[in-house]
Amino acid sequence: IEPEPGSGRGIPGGIGGWGAVLLAYGNVIRTVSGGELSTTNSRMELLGVIGALRVCPRSSEGIIVYSDSQYIVSTVNKGWARNKNTDLWDELQFYLDSMKIDFVWVKGHNGNTYNEVANELATSASAKMKEYVMQNKKDRRAEKRERRRRRLEASLKITGVPGEQRSDSLEVS
Repeated sequence: IEPEPGSGRGIPGGIGGWGAVLLAYGNVIRTVSGGELSTTNSRMELLGVIGALRVCPRSSEGIIVYSDSQYIVSTVNKGWARNKNTDLWDELQFYLDSMKIDFVWVKGHNGNTYNEVANELATSASAKMKEYVMQNKKDRRAEKRERRRRRLEASLKITGVPGEQRSDSLEVS
């Protein structure tokens, strides 16, 4: 498994994405990705690993997680404290308890093919989350303009304007 956190724009507290590549005997069997609207890089790193383990086939064979995250690898391998993101650490612990998983650190953004693919997945997931947010903002603005137009139209019907013709379609910006 080659997870990749990040591509969070404005992290912490901003939009973030994660991605992972699942390999079996050197062949890509699946890619997974996702994102959150308000997150941190550490959460994305954890979700990269967890997202891959969620879809990983249960088997008696060991799983190797190659990660460029010292945070993940050292916390698992060296027993660093898990003070933050306890919800995600608890979920990861479930997999650690039920599967044989080894964690290996790899240098990120250093030409590792699968690390680069995972990074592209994370970047794409982050971009999709940002697009979703921007579309919702546009939709909310359009709905607000429509409500304003309807209120104005209703007030014109109620009060009327003596001596002026009223148009059935008003444009309010």
